[in-house]
Amino acid sequence: NNVYNDFAFVSISSGELLELADTTSDFVASTTSFNSQTGYKTFTYEFTTAGTFTLSIGVVDIADSTVDSGLLIDNLTLNGLIFEDDFDPDSDNNQWAEISNGQVNTNFGGDGNSLWFDGGSAEDNSRYAITQALDVSRGGTISFDLIIGNIIGNSNNGGENADSGEDIALEYSIDSGISWIRLGLYDTEDYISWTTITESIDTDAITSATQFRWLQVNHSGSGFDNWAIDNVHIDLL
Repeated sequence: NNVYNDFAFVSISSGELLELADTTSDFVASTTSFNSQTGYKTFTYEFTTAGTFTLSIGVVDIADSTVDSGLLIDNLTLNGLIFEDDFDPDSDNNQWAEISNGQVNTNFGGDGNSLWFDGGSAEDNSRYAITQALDVSRGGTISFDLIIGNIIGNSNNGGENADSGEDIALEYSIDSGISWIRLGLYDTEDYISWTTITESIDTDAITSATQFRWLQVNHSGSGFDNWAIDNVHIDLL
C-alpha cells in the first residue's frame, strides 16, 4: 500500500468515510496550481430513513507535507422530502400550524388513518388544515390522497355525497396566512373514492416561508359533506 495515499471523502453522521478519490484514481493534467486532477465527478447519496444528519466533506494529506492534495466541490444540493404525514398512529402536530374541524380516524377506510373533516356551521369555511411555514425556495411538488363524500345514509342525516360547489381547495400563503392563493381546486364529483393528487409548487409560492392550506370552500354543516386527506408529502427539487 502507498503510505502517501491522500484521499477525499464524504462522511454522513455515522463517522464512516465514503471515499471520493485517492492517489490511485485516474488523473489528467490540471490548469490549477495542482499538477493533476481527477476532473469533476458526481457523488449521490440516498437517505433511506428520516432524521437529522451531519454532512462532512474533506480531503486528507497522508504522512507527508511535501505534496498537497485539494478538493473542489460544486453544485451541492440536498433534495427530497421536507414534509410527510400519513396520520398513523396520529397527526404529526409539529408539522401543522392549525387543524380546524379535522380528526384522525378510519371513517373513510383506505390506507390506515386519515385526517377526516366534519363539524362547523354551514358555509363557515371552518374545515381546513394549515402547515407550518416551509422553506420551498428550491421549488418542488405536493402530493396527497383525497376523498370527498360521506360514509352512510342520505341527505336527511348527513350521509349524502358532497354537493356541487362544496369542493376542496389547496392554497398557499407567503405572508403568514394573511392572504391565500389557490393552487388547486378539486370537484366533489371527481373524488368520491381515494385519489392521489400531485401539484407542482407555483413559482410565486417558492419562498423560504410558505404555508399550505387544504380548505373546504363550502359545506352544509356538521354531519354533511365530509372529506379527508392522507399521505401528505412535500418534496423539494
